[in-house]
Amino acid sequence: ISRKGESYQEKNARMGAAAAEVVAGLGRPFEFRPQSNDVNAVVEVFGCQALGKVPAYLSKALDFSPDGHHVLELGGHIGAFAVFAALRGARFVEGYEPHPANAALYRSNTKGLLVKLNEAAVIKADDQEGTETGGGGWHSE
Repeated sequence: ISRKGESYQEKNARMGAAAAEVVAGLGRPFEFRPQSNDVNAVVEVFGCQALGKVPAYLSKALDFSPDGHHVLELGGHIGAFAVFAALRGARFVEGYEPHPANAALYRSNTKGLLVKLNEAAVIKADDQEGTETGGGGWHSE
């Protein structure tokens, strides 16, 4: 959400402050990297009153509720959506995130919730389905 004439640094600082405000209202610990794309994920998933942004998954355009469902999250990033789903009644969230730094934040942010993280990327190559593990090995279930 850019403002006319706003520099990249100004936008980053404003978005970081907005994300910090959102996180403070969660009622549970949630870590993010202020000078990164993490702030966009926080604002997008949880919404931000100060920016006039409603949570993406509570939009009237979507008929979505994690309540009572098992939620599969591909590309878990830092766990914002997993926390959102768990706090909104998901029975269980299973996420996949291959990047080690993101996975560490995901684990920290979802601690104590019914969430499982697989530190792997989900891929489809040719006619095979499965997950590519961090070590380059193939695992098919």
